[in-house]
Amino acid sequence: MVEMDLLREAFRQRRERLEEGPQKGDDRGPSPKERLQDPSLADAAKKALDVLQSVPDVRKERVEEIKRQLQDGSLEFDSKSVADRLLQESILNELL
Repeated sequence: MVEMDLLREAFRQRRERLEEGPQKGDDRGPSPKERLQDPSLADAAKKALDVLQSVPDVRKERVEEIKRQLQDGSLEFDSKSVADRLLQESILNELL
């Protein structure tokens, strides 16, 4: 669990630096907050939102395939990969 604590701390520090914005003498450009206010980004964000809204929430074909595999016992998955993905999702949810 030490790795998870280190990862959480790294994300926490990164988030704090982003929220603080540029420091004196920091010439890395506009802060994330300032970049979001850029009109050209608003267009890109709208296009991305349109694409996301056009994608179905549930891919029925994939759901049916998984159901079939569950029923006939042929579904294979790597439990370590599933556990890793759950941890990643948990960390992202805490950050957002």
